[in-house]
Amino acid sequence: MKEGRDSDFIKEFKAEVERDQGVRFPIQAFPEKIRAIISDLHKQDGMVVEYLGSAILSATATAIGNALWLRVRGSRKINPAFYMVFVSDPGTGKSQPIDAAYRAIYERDSQQSMKHMAELRAYNHNKKDDPSLEKPKVVQTIVADITPEALIRLHADTPRGVAIVMDELSDLFVIASRYNASTFVTHLLSAWSGTPLRYMRVSSDSQIVIERPCINIIGGVQTARFQSFVQSGNCLENGMLDRMTLVYPKNLKVQRWNEFEDDSVASECALADLAKVVKKLLSLKCNGDKGVVLQLTDEAKSCLFEWQNSIIDAINDSAGEEEAESRNNKLVIQVSRFALALQALFWATGEEGLEKVGIKAVETAIALNAYYQDCYHRLIEDIGLDSVPVCSARKIEFLGQLPVDFTTAQAIAAGNRMKINERTMKRWLSGFVRARVIEKIEHGKYRKR
Repeated sequence: MKEGRDSDFIKEFKAEVERDQGVRFPIQAFPEKIRAIISDLHKQDGMVVEYLGSAILSATATAIGNALWLRVRGSRKINPAFYMVFVSDPGTGKSQPIDAAYRAIYERDSQQSMKHMAELRAYNHNKKDDPSLEKPKVVQTIVADITPEALIRLHADTPRGVAIVMDELSDLFVIASRYNASTFVTHLLSAWSGTPLRYMRVSSDSQIVIERPCINIIGGVQTARFQSFVQSGNCLENGMLDRMTLVYPKNLKVQRWNEFEDDSVASECALADLAKVVKKLLSLKCNGDKGVVLQLTDEAKSCLFEWQNSIIDAINDSAGEEEAESRNNKLVIQVSRFALALQALFWATGEEGLEKVGIKAVETAIALNAYYQDCYHRLIEDIGLDSVPVCSARKIEFLGQLPVDFTTAQAIAAGNRMKINERTMKRWLSGFVRARVIEKIEHGKYRKR
């Protein structure tokens, strides 16, 4: 694979980013080597750029685990963990990019499994002669059993971190509900926030404690099943939806095969190059769950603080607007995690060092956040899922500002008086129409029912 060049495909994405101010997937956020890998796998295997880039971020976070932390502010430190959900129609290529990005991690898990089997055979052979022998632990990164106890037990044996990787995440909470869905979701909410996990084993009256949890989640959900997926985990009410990184490409269609661009050598080369990057990340030393804490450079810190203060100002300006407060309060954690993962990628591809998290990582993390936020808002609007109840006090007050017959312009003016941004106001109008609170008479004109 040639380096030091941007394909027409990459140039097109860069131009779109500049035109759309970060709404399109910001391919320039990645190191040059990763951009080349994404370009080759898109061309040769038809992998969706947004899914592949996001899967690489997820695999990067999983490979790092507790080996690297970032001090964000004061005593607050975060490790890299994303709950990443790919949303699109069936057959649009959600699984292949995940397999490609996690290839090196699966290979290491396979090696660890063979090692554990050998150790277990030796243990079973010698335990009668030496009762003091400890049973070998299962060190695996990819979680196969998502029952609450199995998840916690595996994480205890793999303190660096674990990942739930599923082709179809639709049944994630349904499977967990066969055991104890509320406990499972509570663990995931706590882990995302960095809160220690505690699980009491009923069978032995012993407690498993994970002081520094690091759990990544990645998988796909069909667009038509997303609403039921959210409802099965009670994700609106408990805040899980606000912790998800949703990947929802625009105008995604199944790509036609092109026999004239089919090059298995180029494809395997790109996959091998990606595996080398992930393996280098896996080589980072981690003493149990204790890793290296990185600092922000002065320039990066100023950039992050300025961006975060703009978010805080938006939250203060939209006081009482439930959705804005809930999701926006978590954005700084997401951006900080993106920055940490990107800095590690810059290091693993030889572009930068790993002494501190720099300005480039923070700026590109902010661009990535803009893309994922756009995915969230588009998906919520497209499937008709409103994270704020139709009859909330804030919405009732907004409706009270409008006459029986009103226009979009009048609604915007009412929203401005209440400090509700235009995007939120328009999503509310769509929700009111779906709930039959108002009716749309014609373009730009509404009537209360």
